[in-house]
Amino acid sequence: MSDDAPSAATTAVATDADAGVGVGVGRGGTHILVVGDTFVDVAAGPLSEMPPWGHAVVSPDPIRALPGGCALNVASSLSRLCSGRTAALYSGIGNDAFGAIPRRHLNQLGVQLHAASCDDPDAPTGVCMVVSGPHDRSLIFHSGIADRFDAKGLPRERLQAMCAAGLRHLHVSGFYSCAALRQDLPRLLRDARACGLTTSLDPNHDPTGEWARVDGLWDEILPLLDVLLPNELEALALADTAPTPATVAASDEAAASAATVTSADGGSDGGASAALLPGANDAAARLEAAVELLAAQTGGGCVAVSYTHLTLPTIY
Repeated sequence: MSDDAPSAATTAVATDADAGVGVGVGRGGTHILVVGDTFVDVAAGPLSEMPPWGHAVVSPDPIRALPGGCALNVASSLSRLCSGRTAALYSGIGNDAFGAIPRRHLNQLGVQLHAASCDDPDAPTGVCMVVSGPHDRSLIFHSGIADRFDAKGLPRERLQAMCAAGLRHLHVSGFYSCAALRQDLPRLLRDARACGLTTSLDPNHDPTGEWARVDGLWDEILPLLDVLLPNELEALALADTAPTPATVAASDEAAASAATVTSADGGSDGGASAALLPGANDAAARLEAAVELLAAQTGGGCVAVSYTHLTLPTIY
């Protein structure tokens, strides 16, 4: 979704071209590099009901084109929370009219943009049409360059130079919106940790429903994370689709004994899996087991869950 909160900051954005040497760390020092998606949200509503095919409805509020995307929102929020150029953004933004919207937004906040490229110089900016109603919303999106840029613009040498200039953490957001980036993510995370950076990942929603099965890389990515940041539905979906991890048996005994993993067909190998605390069926216990399972596989053993959909006690 969009990030359209006002900002008093007017510092000019420093792009890769402005940086000259390719390090591109702001004058105040970039401490967090956010890697992931940028979208433009075209928002209409709230509508009392969706129009049927062949009909039209009037949006009661103006239809707006707003800067959005999970990674852009994180970088923008960090810039508001912290003084100076604390956060920078590595993302793909098209050279089109829609691309001017997030660029202008980042410029106003003083968030440094490391513009990623892809094999198509005419790849458009990702756009999401958001139609809201009284209680829910529907989304129609085209990923554009968000699905096509990779991490080749962040080789280890560049990360080392950024670390020397003050970089301390690498955060990945919009994981399921960035197909090409996902393929290069294990390499990027290994390089980040080799440079002494801590790492985190917010998976966000997977519209394909594949979750941990997507790309077959989840077991490779999880151990490279210090912190995994799903909401409760994402945590459950990831645990339910993850292959039975050998790392659970070899990890912390308490975490391993807290989760029992069974495949979809009732066997112990292959297929989807479900994590449940032994003898417990309520939602809170199931979530606790899912988090234990995921934490056992992360490099730092930390999973922070945000509660946005279920009414659950704060158990972590």
